[in-house]
Amino acid sequence: MTMRSNLEFILQRIGENLAESGTDILLTWDEYPPNTPVDEVTQTPQGAPTRNQRCVKGFVHLVPASTMSAVRQFNEIETGDCIVDLAPDADIDGKLNLRFLIAGETWCPKQISDKLGRAWDVVAQGQRLYRSVLLRKA
Repeated sequence: MTMRSNLEFILQRIGENLAESGTDILLTWDEYPPNTPVDEVTQTPQGAPTRNQRCVKGFVHLVPASTMSAVRQFNEIETGDCIVDLAPDADIDGKLNLRFLIAGETWCPKQISDKLGRAWDVVAQGQRLYRSVLLRKA
């Protein structure tokens, strides 16, 4: 019998838990063809983008008003925001006009501080276990 490390077991369970109990999230974003000209003033790509989409699973946490009555450590989190825990390899970086469709509502990413990002990092044996994203209604 081959022994697995605790990390292998944890990572396997994360994937299984997301698949079994995670919420379906439709990601959509814009892509422009390579070498698309960029407007010099607005720095926006010229032309029509292609809208892409992918379905992922995540654990969704809505921020209730009662949370705001307590002393908060991070100002970025507001009533009505949404926190989503995705698989650690979720491909969401650098996507233009990224949107998250969750239970019929559209959300977009909020900027967070490095301090909040570090507070959310769950790392076991040097490996990130989840990818947490703070969202606001679009």
